[in-house]
Amino acid sequence: MIDIHSHILPGVDDGAKTMEEAVEIVEIASACGVTTIVATPHFMGLPADDYLSKIQKSADTLIKNISEKKICVDLIVGAEVLLFPELPEIVADYPELTIGRQKKYLLFEFPFDQIPPYVDTVLFQLLAKGITPIIAHPERHFVLQRKPQLVIDLIHKGVLTQCNTGSLLGKFGKSAQKSLLKLLDLEAVHAFASDTHSVPSRGVCSLAAGRKALEKRVGEDKTIEMMQTNPGKIIRGKSFSIALPEKRKKRLFFGLFGVKT
Repeated sequence: MIDIHSHILPGVDDGAKTMEEAVEIVEIASACGVTTIVATPHFMGLPADDYLSKIQKSADTLIKNISEKKICVDLIVGAEVLLFPELPEIVADYPELTIGRQKKYLLFEFPFDQIPPYVDTVLFQLLAKGITPIIAHPERHFVLQRKPQLVIDLIHKGVLTQCNTGSLLGKFGKSAQKSLLKLLDLEAVHAFASDTHSVPSRGVCSLAAGRKALEKRVGEDKTIEMMQTNPGKIIRGKSFSIALPEKRKKRLFFGLFGVKT
């Protein structure tokens, strides 16, 4: 399995607290069948230079520790970026925000309580630069839980989705689990990841348990697609085609003054 969303770099965000914990997370991931982890620390905006330097230093140290312990897991660096109006310009200046610095895929999240009015403009500008935005855990977003068709609309605009295995297992509550199952039924999920923050809670081991639950829900082939094939193309910066989920007849769109239906 390939984990494209994790918070395992110590000392940079709300993820792993120490290098020892980070190494333990990677060891657990390896035992669960994970071959590659993308470290995606939160990025909230400028100033960026010192923060991104801190991220790279933490990643270099973790990679060294992984190598010394002979753990067979590759570590790739990216970020989980909060969507804000200046994001396209920031990403152009700091390509290390994209997954593996490939300038191809960018993991982003919305503010949890709203869909910002500038979303259309920002996503269009990113796509115009050849960068495919990936929505992190849409099943946990308060607005998207109530209106899954908004996720469908975003996919039709060229955006991909990444959901958390923990949501499938009910670790983020019934609303997130119900929302995720609905997105699966709509064929609106393109990748699963752990979004791990620590060893005891929100752990990377949810990938293994989530894989079993997912196989029961959608079958082995679709599970491999969402937990290995698509994530593998994402980390390599390769394009791939997706089946567009059906939109409801009444068109949904993001206007300049907010979400309208």
